[in-house]
Amino acid sequence: GDDKGLMLPPAVAPHQAVVVPILFKGKEGGVVEAAKALAHKLEAAGFRVHVDDSNETAGFKFNDWEMRGVPIRIELGPKDMEKGQCVMVRRDSGQKSFIPQTDIATGLAEALALYADGLVTRAWETLTKHVHDVKTAEEAKVTVGIARAGWCGDDACGQKIQAITEKTILGVPLDVAFPIFGELPRGKPVLPGQGLSGHCAACGAAIAAPVHHAKAGRHRTAPV
Repeated sequence: GDDKGLMLPPAVAPHQAVVVPILFKGKEGGVVEAAKALAHKLEAAGFRVHVDDSNETAGFKFNDWEMRGVPIRIELGPKDMEKGQCVMVRRDSGQKSFIPQTDIATGLAEALALYADGLVTRAWETLTKHVHDVKTAEEAKVTVGIARAGWCGDDACGQKIQAITEKTILGVPLDVAFPIFGELPRGKPVLPGQGLSGHCAACGAAIAAPVHHAKAGRHRTAPV
């Protein structure tokens, strides 16, 4: 999520879209009914849709559904009805697009796909921004975020790194990580040892494969 609240993936969101009728005094006629008709069309196409026809203001509804993490907000007002369109707003970026009502199902499918892809990219960028390569356990101790370090594979060195850093060591065996986690968003391959020093953060010994070591039949990854 963000400071506004949740951002739910379309696959698990109770409501994949919420339709908000925009009402103006004296021009309310048919707007709510048209909003319900749009929702019915989307539900028939297999989407989970809700119409907010409560008495709250449009601004309140926008904030409320943003906080709840609904992926797409669909706005429909008198002018939109005249033009035969509606406005779709993505929860993650706030990007607006004007979609003909006749193409509402296709438009929502495309908007949800872009939104879902955007969540993955955003999460990956957030993660990588907080991963820092270090050469020693002492550097790892003062690192804010995730410290990625080399490890020679010796149990004593692993224990020493954990003792010095006072942090939890994380790792996934490569025979498990690949191919399951072998591809990053947008097809970027994981490169074993990329960015690491090539030396153990505890004893300083050179290591040929910083993130993969076999010892006593066990596959290991570098402590991070």
